[in-house]
Formats: sequence, C-alpha cells, structure tokens
Amino acid sequence: VAFHFSGYLPDRPLELSVGNHRHPVHCDRSLGRLLTFYFEELTAHGLAEWSARHYRFSRFPSGIPIDRRLRELFKEYEAELRREIDPFTPAGEATYCRAVLLPSPGAASLLPLLLAAIYRERADLRTFQPDADLDPDPLLRWFSLSGVHEMGYVDLFDRHRPVVPRAEGLRRLARLRDELPQVFDACEQPLGRDRQTLLTGLEAAGRGDLARGIRELTDEIYSVSAVFTVWRLVREREDLRLKFPDLLDKGAESFTSWLRIFGTRLELLDGDTPARFAHAARGGALARIFSFLDRSPGLASAWPLALAGVDAPQFARLLLACLGHCPEYDLDDVVMYLWLMEERPWSGLPLVLELRANGSRQPSPLLEEGQEALLAPLLASRAEFGRALDDFRKRYAALADDEVASLRKVGGQASASPVRRLGVNLFGFFRSPIGLGSMSRGLASALRGGGLEVRENLLGNLAMGPGLRPEEFLRRYDFGLGTNLFVSFPHFEGPLLKTFPAALVASRRNVAYLAWEQREANPLWAPNFQAFDQVWALSSFAANGLAEALDREVLVVPCAIDPVEFESAAARLRRKVEPGDHARFALLHTFDANSSIERKNPEAVVAAFARAFRPGEPASLWLRIANAQRWPHRRRLRRLAQQASATGLDIRFHCQPLSRPDYLALLVNSDALVSLHRAEGFGMTCAEAMAAGKPTIATGYSGNLEFMNRDNSLLVDFREVEVRTAEGPFRGGSLWAEPSVEHAARQMRWIYENRAAAIEIGERGRAAVLEKLSPAAVGTLAVAALGPPR
Repeated sequence: VAFHFSGYLPDRPLELSVGNHRHPVHCDRSLGRLLTFYFEELTAHGLAEWSARHYRFSRFPSGIPIDRRLRELFKEYEAELRREIDPFTPAGEATYCRAVLLPSPGAASLLPLLLAAIYRERADLRTFQPDADLDPDPLLRWFSLSGVHEMGYVDLFDRHRPVVPRAEGLRRLARLRDELPQVFDACEQPLGRDRQTLLTGLEAAGRGDLARGIRELTDEIYSVSAVFTVWRLVREREDLRLKFPDLLDKGAESFTSWLRIFGTRLELLDGDTPARFAHAARGGALARIFSFLDRSPGLASAWPLALAGVDAPQFARLLLACLGHCPEYDLDDVVMYLWLMEERPWSGLPLVLELRANGSRQPSPLLEEGQEALLAPLLASRAEFGRALDDFRKRYAALADDEVASLRKVGGQASASPVRRLGVNLFGFFRSPIGLGSMSRGLASALRGGGLEVRENLLGNLAMGPGLRPEEFLRRYDFGLGTNLFVSFPHFEGPLLKTFPAALVASRRNVAYLAWEQREANPLWAPNFQAFDQVWALSSFAANGLAEALDREVLVVPCAIDPVEFESAAARLRRKVEPGDHARFALLHTFDANSSIERKNPEAVVAAFARAFRPGEPASLWLRIANAQRWPHRRRLRRLAQQASATGLDIRFHCQPLSRPDYLALLVNSDALVSLHRAEGFGMTCAEAMAAGKPTIATGYSGNLEFMNRDNSLLVDFREVEVRTAEGPFRGGSLWAEPSVEHAARQMRWIYENRAAAIEIGERGRAAVLEKLSPAAVGTLAVAALGPPR
C-alpha cells in the first residue's frame, strides 16, 4: 500500500490535511498511528532544518522575494518578456526585475509596470496623482521615498531601478566621501544594493538633507525612456534651453551632437540615447503617429486636432493603449508627442490639414476657408498657429482656379475637367521596408520608365523606414493628373476609395494594385472594389483568384526590379572571407514575420538544410527575419531557434533591423537564396536574389512562376494542401502548397557540389529578371493596362 501525505502540515500533526473533514483521527486509530509515525519520521530526518528553508523559486538569486504581485505581472506580460532567460540566474534576475521597473508597450501607461499595478490597487494614490500615467515623476518620487518601504520593494528598487545618475550629484557624493570616508566603508555599491546603508550612514552623520535628496531621486533621473530622460534633463538645464532654443526641430541635429559628445560623458546618458532622440525629433515621432492615425479613419474623425495639441493628454492615453498593436511608433514617440504638444503644438498643424478624415470636411481644408474653419479653435488660442498656417500656405502653391471652383461645389465633388495631363497620382507605401514598399517603389519607377508623369503620395503602414519626416506626407497630390493608382491589399476593411476625400477620387480613373498570395480569394471583398475602374495583380496566379472572387477582370502588372541597384551592390560589396573560410557555402532565407510565418514556412528550410548537410561541413544557413522583435512572433521564432540548434549545424539568425544597404550586403555575400514558401503573390525576395545573380531555390508554385522556371532557377516539388493554421487573411481550409523537404535538400546539396553550374543558373535567372521585370519592361505593361488617356 502506498500512502501520499499531500496537504499534511507538521504543525498540525494529527490532521490528515487542512481540508479533511471525512476522516477525523479520533475515529480512526490506524490513521492516528500512521500520522504519528510520519511526524516522528519527519522530526528524525531534519524537519526543523528543512522547514526553515525557503521555496526554491520564491526568490531571485540575490534574495529579492517574488511576491504575488510580481508573479501576476510576470504572467500578465510574459509575452513581452525575454522568457528564454532563466529568471533564477543573475542575468535572468536583472532582466525580469528591470522589466517590472520600466513601462511596457502593453500597459497603456508611462508608469513602470510594478508601480502601475500598485497604482491600480490604491485609490489614495490615484487621488493624489490622477495623471500619473502621463506624468509619472511625482509617483516615482513617492515610490522612492516611502512606497518601496510600504510595499516591501526596497531591495528590488535599490538593485535594479533604471536611473541615470546626475553628474553633479555624483560629484557631491565624491566630495562627501572624502569628508566622511567611514560612511562609505560599508558601501561597495552606494547607489545600488548598499543604498539603504548609505542613507543610514548619512543620517547618522547629520547629512539628512543629502539623504533625503537621494531618497527622492533628486540626483537621478528615472529612465522611463530615452526621450523621457532627455526631456527631464532639458527641463532642469536652463543653459541647454538657451543654447538650443529649437532643439526639437531645426536645432535637433546640433543638440544630438551635444548629447553624443557631452551628454553621454558628462550627464552619463546611455550610449543609444542620442540616436533615439534624433529618431523622434524633427517631427519623426509626429510623422509615425500621423501614419497610425491616418490609416485609422474612425480615430482620426474622433481626434481631428490632436496632432496640434487639442486634448493631448487623452490622445496620448489612446496612443499608449494602442502601443502594443501599432509597431510604427514606440514609447519614445509618445513621450516626444507630449513634449511637442507642451512646447510647440503648432508644429503638427500641417499634418492636421493632411489627415484624410479631415480632407472630407466641408469646406475642404484644401481651401483657405476650409483651413480656417477646421483650425478655428487653434487660431483663436495662440498667435503661433496663425504664423504656422501662413508658412504652410507660402510653402505649398495654391490650387488652380478651376480646382478651387470644383472644391467649392456642394459635397466637394470635383467636376470633370476637360484638361487633365497624362500621368498618375500613385498612392503607395514608399517609406515602408516591407514587400508593399518594394512593390510601391517598383511601380513608380516602372510608370516613369513607361513615360508617365508620377506624383508619389505616401501612405502609412505598420512598418515605416527610418528618417521619416512630416513633410513626406504633405501636399503631394496633383489635381492636374487624370489617374489615381492605389497600392493596397484585397483584405482591406471596407471600401478603399471611401477612405480618401471625394475631391481626390471623383471624375478620375481609379486603379487598385493589389498584393495577394493565394490562388483563392474571398468573395466578400468584391463590394470594396466595385468603384474602381481597374484592378491589377502582381501575377497571373494572384489575378486568377482575385478575378473569380471579385467577379471582374483583373490585369497582371508584375513588380519592377531595378537591376542597377543590384549591379552596383555587387560591384561595391565583396564577400567577407574569414581565414580558412574560402570553401564556405552560405544559403540565405529571408522573410518578414509580419507577413505570415506560416506562409513563409521557415521550419521547412531548416529541416531541408539539416537533411542536406552534416555537422562539420563548411555550409551555413542564414535566416534574416524582419520584425522578429514583435511579441506575437516570439513563441514561434523561439521554437524555430530550438529546431535550428538541435541540428548541430551552422545556422545563423539575423533578426536585428537591417537598412537596405545592409540587406544587400547580406544577399551579395551569400551563395544562394532559398524560399520554401507555401504561397507567394509575386516572390520579391526570389526576384531580388535572381537580379543579384544568385541561384535561387524556391517552391515551384504561385506567383514566383511569373519569372521563374526550371531553366533559370531550382524549383522544388510540392503538393497542394489545405491551410491548417489560419493566419491573417489566409483561411483554414483554403489551398496552398506544401513543398517537399526532401527535394529541397537535394537542390541545396546540388548547388553546394556544383558551384560552377549553379552560377550559370544564377546568370540565366539574372537575364530573365532583366528581361521581364526591369522598370522599362513593367512600365510597358502598366501603360498598356491603363490604356488610352481619358
């Protein structure tokens, strides 16, 4: 017989368990003897010693207790924490403790996670500081002065608080150390783990004033974010405000240089702080927030003047609430927005006029009377808004008389003009590093290659490139051109044309250029594209499915690839060869995690590589993954990393953001590209690799067959299967390919063993791309698709 003493407590030796009411000991002598025996055995085998021990996982290695509140926070925000680090190591402790002492994108607050949790629990704190989510300083001072003692977080705060010490405070401490060396003798880390010892010593030495300053963080800046730290520094340093009066805009570059040279040395700022400030300054933060707001028409209608400071606190809370799902802006951008709206809210006035939701107002904000009607509350509040509006009008030329007249018509519908120039207003994602961006930029070059005038109108997207500025969104539309062409995707929510002001789309030819990756499409999308004069797709594969679903003709215009970019990259970059590495072979697989990992199928690439090569062979697989840092992708990518590690092969992950030149360097330095996709609307990575002359292995299925065949590339066998994991717009039960891992492995091995023949295939692929996908070739197709001008 086996008996398990679950629930037994030695301090209640004659109770079977706390919750036992069915088996009282006084009614069962056998049970009583058993419990007495067990208690005596426990006592004889070190009960006192073991009872004094703590549960192994109740504390971090330094002894900091992990209480209920911390455990709940780790559970609530586990998706955003680096869970691959063991919390019960010094490095893991630092990661997890620092995480709860910082704000989180998913918490909708500038308060650190731990303090935000305490704030939610305590009504007195919410009464004391009702705006702590946007102005955390007073609550941070309370937490440092008394909150850490009340809530039991002294050691956690002292060891792991993310602060930037003030240089003057450190100098005071240095002088005091010379005066009172005995106070510091017991303090190995006086501003860290030994902070309480230092404070006690200062009080005993009669320096309570200095102790209080340390407790209240007077000599430290709690680093909520890089921009928050700089904002606090500028607030406190009048000399900086005098030297750089326009540091948020025109003076940002020189102030960034000061941060880089002096801020990191004298003010002890983190090394990445200057770059993060520069990223958010000069309108960068405002441009990214505009990108989010402009593609959210419902929010834009509710917050028409928020970019110029109206209801800025409430709008900032909205931005914080959306932060976890909108990766085009970050916490630094929200802080910069608050800083801008406090000091120079008129800097957002041009973007207010550019919001598509505002463009549908009457009178139109394209007209002076419309601008004055929309901006009336602002113009009445401060003279700077009036000057900003005057500057905007001077910068952008007035509309022609006939366009002004048409905009003044009831409803703002522009009348048909007898004179429209041959050309295109192209609405695209020109500043986005993802496939839609390449698609937009390629189409612009193709249309110009076909002899058309093109005006680029920038659309916002979840991913926007570095260096984005507000002026890139402003007044790009040319009313004199007769065609609008919209780069988009078919699963757009609602009719696409209705998101643009009527004056821009009426009495013109409107064309939708759609990116779609399956041979089936959703018939429910059809109403959203009825108002378009034409619909284009990237390949015959995508066009056939869209034509059936939308019940209309869909024309094929492939993406354009600029051969000059790849020729110059190949000439400029040379493969980096390490000593003894001349025979090394590198396969590249690249994909965007935001664009459906299930569709890109990286697990099959790793599995095929593991079949093709043995440990010790000079072969590498490079996995370049864009947007890998987003928490929705972490679990799957972690499994992918574990799969790669288990092979014992040289598999390298490139997950950091790459500039275009860095990506081209990675491509040029590889020997071949592999894509075991389940479906592609076009296959941009394959086309770019072929343009660079790289032999390319790809699934012999979907849009990449527009330019790939068995003569110019290495196609992989497949079978068509149902979608098992629905992701994004790809529905369960729809169809796509399952490439053969075995055949892909043979193709990899063939390239490895037949380098010269593979190079010849790469050259044939390059020639095919030059012939079919050059801007001139695609431009001819695009002009033919548009047909004669109206």
